[in-house]
Amino acid sequence: MYELRSYASPKSKLTQMIKKGEIIQIVRTVYADSLTDPKLAAASMIYSPCYISFESALAYHQMRAERVFEVKSAAFQLKKEKHFDTPFGRYSFLYTRSSVSLGCGAGNGTRPWFSSGYQGEGIAGYTL
Repeated sequence: MYELRSYASPKSKLTQMIKKGEIIQIVRTVYADSLTDPKLAAASMIYSPCYISFESALAYHQMRAERVFEVKSAAFQLKKEKHFDTPFGRYSFLYTRSSVSLGCGAGNGTRPWFSSGYQGEGIAGYTL
């Protein structure tokens, strides 16, 4: 909106730009110039504070063979899960305790593993 401040009605100009296809509305107050903008970066703009996690992080680092169809993020200040269907795809924000500890290792020396836990309890674990 800062770039549109010179217009008499910035909200009207923004609506016109969306209808003409000049910009893409991801969610309310979050816009992109094109669909080639970074998909993962949009997650922290949709909901903050959060971090890319779960299958999305593994897929980004090419540590997961299956295709990931949504960007999953861990968020600390949620009361329930949130899901957003956008032109970039589906974004999910899952509640995670702020005191979760993360770990990774080489298990038997050949297969890496990733896990997270809370006070010794396993929440999630992946073995490749």
